[in-house]
Amino acid sequence: EVYVELNAPALSSVQTVAAAGSTNADAGAITSNAASNVIVVTGADATKGVILPAAAAGTIFIVKNIDAANAILKVYPPASAAINALTATTGALSMAAKTCAVFAFSSTTQVYTAPLLPS
Repeated sequence: EVYVELNAPALSSVQTVAAAGSTNADAGAITSNAASNVIVVTGADATKGVILPAAAAGTIFIVKNIDAANAILKVYPPASAAINALTATTGALSMAAKTCAVFAFSSTTQVYTAPLLPS
Protein backbone atom coordinates (compact mmCIF):
# COMPACT_ATOMS: atom_id res chain seq x y z
CA GLU A 1 0.00 0.00 0.00
CA VAL A 2 1.07 3.53 -0.71
CA TYR A 3 -0.27 6.56 1.16
CA VAL A 4 0.01 10.06 -0.22
CA GLU A 5 -0.77 13.10 1.87
CA LEU A 6 -2.19 15.86 -0.29
CA ASN A 7 -1.48 19.47 0.50
CA ALA A 8 1.02 18.54 3.23
CA PRO A 9 2.88 21.63 4.43
CA ALA A 10 6.56 21.60 3.59
CA LEU A 11 9.16 23.28 5.73
CA SER A 12 10.51 25.97 3.48
CA SER A 13 13.61 26.98 5.36
CA VAL A 14 16.07 25.59 7.92
CA GLN A 15 18.56 27.92 9.57
CA THR A 16 21.12 27.63 12.38
CA VAL A 17 21.55 30.81 14.42
CA ALA A 18 23.95 31.56 17.27
CA ALA A 19 22.32 33.27 20.23
CA ALA A 20 23.94 36.66 20.93
CA GLY A 21 23.69 39.85 22.94
CA SER A 22 21.52 40.56 25.94
CA THR A 23 18.68 42.69 24.49
CA ASN A 24 16.50 42.83 21.40
CA ALA A 25 18.98 45.33 19.92
CA ASP A 26 21.91 42.87 19.80
CA ALA A 27 20.25 39.44 19.71
CA GLY A 28 21.20 36.94 17.01
CA ALA A 29 19.12 37.66 13.92
CA ILE A 30 16.88 35.03 12.38
CA THR A 31 16.93 35.84 8.68
CA SER A 32 14.79 33.03 7.29
CA ASN A 33 11.37 34.31 6.39
CA ALA A 34 9.56 31.66 4.39
CA ALA A 35 5.99 30.55 5.15
CA SER A 36 7.35 27.97 7.59
CA ASN A 37 10.82 27.92 9.12
CA VAL A 38 12.90 25.65 11.35
CA ILE A 39 15.42 27.56 13.44
CA VAL A 40 18.11 25.68 15.39
CA VAL A 41 19.71 27.93 18.01
CA THR A 42 23.15 27.40 19.54
CA GLY A 43 25.02 29.31 22.23
CA ALA A 44 22.20 30.02 24.70
CA ASP A 45 23.48 30.87 28.17
CA ALA A 46 20.55 32.50 30.03
CA THR A 47 21.46 36.00 28.78
CA LYS A 48 21.77 35.59 25.00
CA GLY A 49 18.89 35.50 22.55
CA VAL A 50 17.58 35.59 19.01
CA ILE A 51 15.12 37.94 17.34
CA LEU A 52 12.36 36.95 14.95
CA PRO A 53 12.19 38.86 11.65
CA ALA A 54 9.14 40.89 10.69
CA ALA A 55 6.65 38.52 9.10
CA ALA A 56 3.19 38.33 7.61
CA ALA A 57 0.19 36.75 9.33
CA GLY A 58 0.35 32.98 8.96
CA THR A 59 4.16 32.77 9.08
CA ILE A 60 5.47 30.05 11.39
CA PHE A 61 8.86 29.65 13.06
CA ILE A 62 9.78 26.43 14.86
CA VAL A 63 12.59 27.36 17.25
CA LYS A 64 14.75 24.71 18.94
CA ASN A 65 17.12 25.57 21.80
CA ILE A 66 19.70 22.81 21.45
CA ASP A 67 21.95 23.86 24.31
CA ALA A 68 22.59 21.91 27.50
CA ALA A 69 21.00 22.08 30.93
CA ASN A 70 20.22 25.52 32.34
CA ALA A 71 20.93 27.24 29.02
CA ILE A 72 17.89 29.52 28.80
CA LEU A 73 17.32 31.11 25.38
CA LYS A 74 15.58 34.48 24.98
CA VAL A 75 13.41 34.88 21.88
CA TYR A 76 12.49 38.46 20.98
CA PRO A 77 9.67 39.62 18.68
CA PRO A 78 10.37 41.90 15.74
CA ALA A 79 9.99 45.67 16.29
CA SER A 80 6.43 46.71 17.20
CA ALA A 81 5.29 43.09 17.68
CA ALA A 82 4.58 41.13 20.86
CA ILE A 83 4.97 37.46 21.75
CA ASN A 84 1.90 36.25 23.66
CA ALA A 85 1.15 38.96 26.27
CA LEU A 86 4.75 40.15 26.65
CA THR A 87 5.85 43.74 26.01
CA ALA A 88 5.99 44.69 22.33
CA THR A 89 9.49 44.90 20.80
CA THR A 90 11.50 44.19 23.99
CA GLY A 91 9.53 41.40 25.72
CA ALA A 92 11.52 38.20 25.34
CA LEU A 93 10.08 34.74 25.82
CA SER A 94 12.49 32.51 27.75
CA MET A 95 12.91 28.97 26.45
CA ALA A 96 14.38 26.29 28.70
CA ALA A 97 17.32 24.19 27.53
CA LYS A 98 16.56 21.45 25.01
CA THR A 99 13.02 22.74 24.32
CA CYS A 100 11.21 23.58 21.12
CA ALA A 101 8.36 26.01 20.44
CA VAL A 102 6.24 27.11 17.52
CA PHE A 103 6.01 30.88 17.00
CA ALA A 104 2.99 31.71 14.83
CA PHE A 105 2.25 35.21 13.55
CA SER A 106 -1.49 35.95 13.77
CA SER A 107 -0.76 39.43 12.40
CA THR A 108 2.34 41.51 11.77
CA THR A 109 2.22 42.69 15.40
CA GLN A 110 1.14 39.57 17.33
CA VAL A 111 2.99 36.28 17.75
CA TYR A 112 1.64 33.30 19.70
CA THR A 113 3.54 30.24 20.88
CA ALA A 114 2.73 26.59 21.28
CA PRO A 115 3.29 25.58 23.97
CA LEU A 116 2.43 28.86 25.65
CA LEU A 117 5.55 28.61 27.87
CA PRO A 118 8.17 26.28 26.36
CA SER A 119 9.82 25.00 29.50
